Amino acid sequence: MERHRHFGFSKNKRLTEKYQFDLVFQTPDFRTSREMIRVKTRKNKYHHARLGIIVAKRQFSHAVTRNSVKRKIRESFRCTGNTLPCVDIVVQVFSFNEWNQFSTSLNAVWQDIVEREKIQNDVGRNS
Repeated sequence: MERHRHFGFSKNKRLTEKYQFDLVFQTPDFRTSREMIRVKTRKNKYHHARLGIIVAKRQFSHAVTRNSVKRKIRESFRCTGNTLPCVDIVVQVFSFNEWNQFSTSLNAVWQDIVEREKIQNDVGRNS
C-alpha cells in the first residue's frame, strides 16, 4: 500500500508549544464558533496550515472520550488541510453530543476559514 505524505499529520503541521497557542489566543485574525466548537486562527509564515487542539478535562472527564474527540479533529484536519490557508488554527471543544453533529460542525468551521481567506484575498486585490 502506497502512503501519500501530503495527507499526513506530521509534527510541522501541529502547534506543539505553549507560546504558539498563546500567539493565536492573544492576536487572532479570525474567530468562529459552532454548536460545540470554538476556533481561532492567525496567519503563519509557513506554506501550510497548522493545528492545535484543546479538549478540557473538565468537559470530558474520561480520557477515552477526550482522545476520540482529538482523533476526530486531527482526521478531519488531515483530510481538509490541503484546502486550508496558511494559518495557525486552535480548535477548542467545549461540549459534545453526537459524532454526526460534531463532524458537521467541524466541516462548517473549515469552510468558514477557507471563505474568510477568500474574502481577505479579494479585498487585498481590490484595494
